Amino acid sequence: MTPTILRTEQAKRTFAQNCRNIEVLNLNGCTKITDSTCLSLSKFCSKLKHLDLTSCVSVTNHSLKALSR
Repeated sequence: MTPTILRTEQAKRTFAQNCRNIEVLNLNGCTKITDSTCLSLSKFCSKLKHLDLTSCVSVTNHSLKALSR
């Protein structure tokens, strides 16, 4: 998946809502990933086991805490 597919927050939320069975997601280098994106993933993607957020500079500890629950 290229980062251009998930340009808007609504697109990222829709992705999370419709990909509930995803277990592995590599977002390495996607600079448009934010806390809002991570919160949607934590809310809707309960089967997510591995998430690569390397170089996602807009992600804070708030997101990481939500994802770890």
